[in-house]
Amino acid sequence: GKGGKGKGEAQGQYPYGNYPYSQEQVQNAWAMHLQYYQQALQAQAYYSGFTGGVIPSEAAISAAASSKKESAAAAAVAPASDKEYTGQVKSISNKNGYGFITCSETKAAYGRDVFVDAALLPDIEVKSKVTFTVELSEKGHPRASKVTKIADAED
Repeated sequence: GKGGKGKGEAQGQYPYGNYPYSQEQVQNAWAMHLQYYQQALQAQAYYSGFTGGVIPSEAAISAAASSKKESAAAAAVAPASDKEYTGQVKSISNKNGYGFITCSETKAAYGRDVFVDAALLPDIEVKSKVTFTVELSEKGHPRASKVTKIADAED
């Protein structure tokens, strides 16, 4: 009779009577949820500009909202390898073997200073003006390559 395990039920149907929503309705609800989440992230990014918070790039927003579990590094937009930026050496740690370059253009694009290996700064000291190209680290963070000093440290 009725109530047996799956007898008389069509394959793939909801086994406990009539499920109140079709598969299409459920998919639409998920799509609306994702759209809401993306809008919330964009609003958060927009308002963080007024509070001095870090503003994620468009790529970071779409990566965070993406339903696939891909890393933000894969979604981050790789810079043109031949694009030269101009900045100033912010710090160098000989103990740790690295330093940072500050540059308004890369700060706007990546929300952080540019990491630089100390080996690329042989005759360069803190506050020197430099030109450099950028590549992305495994984490999607900006890393300087081809650093050239254009002016000595300024006070």
